[in-house]
Amino acid sequence: MTAFSAKLGMALFREHVGRPMSAGGVYTQFYFNAGLTRGIAKSTLDILPLVGQLQQGKQYSGRQFNYRYNCDERSITAVFAAFHDNLFVRAIAVEDAETYSFLIDEYNSGFVSFGGLREISHAWSS
Repeated sequence: MTAFSAKLGMALFREHVGRPMSAGGVYTQFYFNAGLTRGIAKSTLDILPLVGQLQQGKQYSGRQFNYRYNCDERSITAVFAAFHDNLFVRAIAVEDAETYSFLIDEYNSGFVSFGGLREISHAWSS
């Protein structure tokens, strides 16, 4: 789940910044079903005002997949995604990991450094 969350963070960084990540990494958290408390959800949603979902032509993902996000359009994207309201992912993709290292303790999150497929496959096994 850590690797999946990191890939999602990198993909949405690309979507909203307009280019792929070149350095840094992704701070990740994931929750299954009841593992997400209302307090965590509310505090996260309060800082993520923008809404996104998948769209192909006239078809939208709706409640199957949707997310809230915030982005500076340069070097950081924060995302809170919901899959069928059963899996929730919080991912913060940053290019300057050192500046945002406080997120590991503050949000009790894992960190996947950006380094291509080798780094992601390592996270997959952990």
